[in-house]
Amino acid sequence: MTSISTWATALLLLGTLVLTFAVHYRGDHLLVSACVLLCIIVTAVATVRILLSPRVTRSVLLRWSPAAAGRLLAQLSPVIFLSAAYPLAAGRLSAVAVGGLPFPRLLLATSVTAPWLSQIVCMPLFTALSPHAAGRDPQQLRVRALEAWPCSFAAAIPALAVMAVPVWLTEHWRLSAILVYATLCLLNAVFAQSLVYSVVSRHNLLWLAGWGAYAAALLVIPRVWFAPPLAGLWVQIAYLVWHTRYSPLHVLRPHRIFADLGKGALLGCLLWSDKYLYFLRFPHDFRAGVLFGAMVPAIVAYNFYFALLAPRTDGLVESVRRAMTEAPIPRLRQECSSLSSHIRGSAAQAALLCALLSLLVVSALTLVIPADSLAAGAEMLACWCFVMGALACYKLAYLGHGRLAYGYGALHLALAAAAFTLSPSGPDVYLALAAVELLLVTLVLQVCLRDWDQPEFMLFWRHATQW
Repeated sequence: MTSISTWATALLLLGTLVLTFAVHYRGDHLLVSACVLLCIIVTAVATVRILLSPRVTRSVLLRWSPAAAGRLLAQLSPVIFLSAAYPLAAGRLSAVAVGGLPFPRLLLATSVTAPWLSQIVCMPLFTALSPHAAGRDPQQLRVRALEAWPCSFAAAIPALAVMAVPVWLTEHWRLSAILVYATLCLLNAVFAQSLVYSVVSRHNLLWLAGWGAYAAALLVIPRVWFAPPLAGLWVQIAYLVWHTRYSPLHVLRPHRIFADLGKGALLGCLLWSDKYLYFLRFPHDFRAGVLFGAMVPAIVAYNFYFALLAPRTDGLVESVRRAMTEAPIPRLRQECSSLSSHIRGSAAQAALLCALLSLLVVSALTLVIPADSLAAGAEMLACWCFVMGALACYKLAYLGHGRLAYGYGALHLALAAAAFTLSPSGPDVYLALAAVELLLVTLVLQVCLRDWDQPEFMLFWRHATQW
């Protein structure tokens, strides 16, 4: 199944590239039909191959259920809620000005800063909570979340300053405008921190309630610019405080908190640094609708992985660990084979889904707004590399290969910064990044999958180095 998925993914990416250039430079709309047909053929072949696979019962795609669909929709709720609420609130927001600057401009700056900042400042909380997630004790996890939060919140302030200063120097905003921008970024980052418990505990309803409150505040009172993140934050705090009201709390000072911030920056930059750098380099040519819309295939594939594939990975890893201590060698080999097959299959499924959605979106875009096909297609090709690189780095970090995972993040950030510095336009940047990072992602995925082919050895050394 993995081999056919790999070839299907390559064909879909090639179709996206051909369609992007053909429509932009030649205006050849006949290729749209050809590319849609390619989607149908490739999807049909891949589906038939999956159906004929001897491991069909283990395929997530074939174990689809209402519960699985609910998990995926809950994971995508931020995109769904905000895509519905913001266009309805945009008219009222356009009349608001801060420091002589239209408020939507500040909101745009926040939208390109907050996602990366949130991944940075959430990493200390993930580090503090993840070891307790396996214990299956939600009360202990809730207590731990509140104990680790104060120091993580304090660490968010210098991280915000590092990201806000370049925007200030580039935009030359008044002090009142930059303060509102920084406050918005901080509130969104703290809201993201409040969601860490729901992520680690897989409490989908709590996650959904937080983002629902955020979107509702944006829709009902958009002029109160600080209300949306505070509304979502209140939901999370109310839940945690209520359920820990009888438990003693002590402030936890996480060790190496600034190292965790650095790790969050290097992993978060894979998906989000390009938007931030784009805003700094081309502040007056930032078309938010095209850029964020072009990222939808990557976001869907990313959330598809974490909603439907990652939980099974955790279960299979636990099975391997039990087999290492309790089961005979044949059973251990069977469990390791299942885990390795799942890792390869999950990577192939995420890659195929992202490539398929990219080609479908580009095909539709060329019919509706052909002038945007180059910008959108270039970013989609690059975002395929970004999301697959991010998933590979998470898998490597899980095995304890932190140097390789974070080193790849640092290399990506350096390449992105150089591309935005030297390239004359956004599409040129994304085409250059796609060309370079396609090779790099292929290499890092090969290393990742090779190590997961011997999980008993890698997981043993990961545990041994923590003693």
